[in-house]
Amino acid sequence: VSFYPNVDDSAYTNDVDSQAFEGLTSFYDLTKVGPQLALSWTNPDASTWIFKLRPNVKFHTGRTMTANDVKASLDDIQNFSLGPEFGSTIKEVSVVDPLTVKITTNGADPILPNELSELFIYDTTSKTPNNPINGTGPYTIKPGTSTKNSIDLVAFDDYYGGKPYVRELDFTSYDTTAEATAAAKAGKVDIA
Repeated sequence: VSFYPNVDDSAYTNDVDSQAFEGLTSFYDLTKVGPQLALSWTNPDASTWIFKLRPNVKFHTGRTMTANDVKASLDDIQNFSLGPEFGSTIKEVSVVDPLTVKITTNGADPILPNELSELFIYDTTSKTPNNPINGTGPYTIKPGTSTKNSIDLVAFDDYYGGKPYVRELDFTSYDTTAEATAAAKAGKVDIA
């Protein structure tokens, strides 16, 4: 298993990463894109997007997220597989003020807010790269967790959205569907 931004794009990795990392936008009700780390955005012309950021968002590392972190994340992700896939039209990301970023695209990109839901913002200054501790989401990796066959995530109490109701998530990988089904039938897992 690899963590964001060095993802392998498997369903298992995406399920774990989406608990610890967040984008400027997110999907709601499966089809509607809405705010997440960005509170709002405008599209003053075909190739310009202005995003107003949510204040007081903490990375699991303890740092407070700013527009500089958004720029660094969106610039850095271009070095990984998801950057070119979901950010191919991004020409430039610039900081307007501590809570505002401007994204300039290579022409019109009416689905940029949709694409940004797949490009997570992370603490690029962290000394522990490719780790859930760099995210802003409701969960982070439990200290001391081995990531060989399972990953234990715990609620991040400084989450801007409030304390998660479920305090701990354990993701376990099985080699076959039969093994996952047997674990579910035996009561070893809640969802398979």
